[in-house]
Amino acid sequence: FYTAHTDEVVSLAVHPDGRTVATGQVGAVPEVHVWDSAALSTLAVVVGLHRVGVSLLAFSPVDGDYLLTAGQDAWNTLA
Repeated sequence: FYTAHTDEVVSLAVHPDGRTVATGQVGAVPEVHVWDSAALSTLAVVVGLHRVGVSLLAFSPVDGDYLLTAGQDAWNTLA
C-alpha cells in the first residue's frame, strides 16, 4: 500500500501508462500525490492548490501530460 498521505484519500486517477497514479486528500492542507504503483514510490507532491480537499483528479487521456484537480471548496476550484 502507498502510505505517504497525511489525511484521508478521497480521489484517485490512473495515468494512461497504467502504472502512475495520482491521489488527492482532504484536510487543512490538502495534498495531491503522484506515485509509481509498482514501486510504491512518490514521484511528486503538490500542496497549496486547494482548500478543504481534492475531490477529483484526471490525467489527460491521450498522453497523461496534464493532471486536472478539482477542489472541495464552495467554487469547486480547478487547477
